[in-house]
Amino acid sequence: MIRRILQPTLNGGRLVGTGHLPEPGEVAGASDRLAVVLVNFAQASRAGVGDLSVWIGDQLAAHGYPVFRFDLPGLGDSLGPAPEPGQPLWCHIREGKHAETTTALLDHLRAEFPVERFVVGGLCAGAVTALYAAARRSEVAGVILLEPVFHLCDVRFGSGPSHRPPPPPDRAARRWLQSVKRRLRKRLAGTPVERRVRILYASFKRLADRARGRRCPPDAIRELLATWQALVRQRLKILIINSGTDGREMYNRYYLGGRFARQATWRVVRESNHMLAAHGGKEAVSHLIREWLDQTVAHDADTT
Repeated sequence: MIRRILQPTLNGGRLVGTGHLPEPGEVAGASDRLAVVLVNFAQASRAGVGDLSVWIGDQLAAHGYPVFRFDLPGLGDSLGPAPEPGQPLWCHIREGKHAETTTALLDHLRAEFPVERFVVGGLCAGAVTALYAAARRSEVAGVILLEPVFHLCDVRFGSGPSHRPPPPPDRAARRWLQSVKRRLRKRLAGTPVERRVRILYASFKRLADRARGRRCPPDAIRELLATWQALVRQRLKILIINSGTDGREMYNRYYLGGRFARQATWRVVRESNHMLAAHGGKEAVSHLIREWLDQTVAHDADTT
């Protein structure tokens, strides 16, 4: 495996990225025409927290898949304007402002390397950019969504994405219910029952919203959900990996449930954290991505 620093000038700014390239003779089957592109999220550099993206790049390149991980404009080592950290930057990302740079990057990589198809991915806000970019390019064969965020953040509730607004003032019944929920979570944590309960809860919540005439949660990024649904209708290959530790898996199943959830490959790394870097998360995520590429994306190319 060879690492190579890349510094293309795109849309008037210089991006900095790292290519993980298989050694000559290591590329197998259709993967010589397929590359993985990972974009960074928020203030984290292209290495990812705990070097998650570095680990993914090394492991996939050793298996024959070229991987390119890039800092987007004004983030990490890349030059260019960027909004202030926190809420302004998150709004910039959720509105798809990084998608144009990402698609220009794909064009550059196709011109510089023997690549015909891409899988685009990212963690958290990087997954948002990956979805928007995939909708703009037919050469994108799949997307990798690591802990994706499909809800809005609100400046009233802090600088990061908020799963829900603050609850109303506690009352006796509410306090009792919350204490019961805490005890149940503690007792069921990490068990198969916990996962079933989360899925059932998400399903019932979705049905209740539809009964009220609500087609999606009130804090949904509607443009992003519309992009997701369009890509699913096109039968784009999609891999979603959640940590399952903070309720995000349940929240995402709520957004992406029903017929849409069945069209994606869904995996959960139970013992890790949101950054998917703790307790063997890097190893598990790399293995799951490689397995998905082999069985889904590259396999389809081999059979066409």
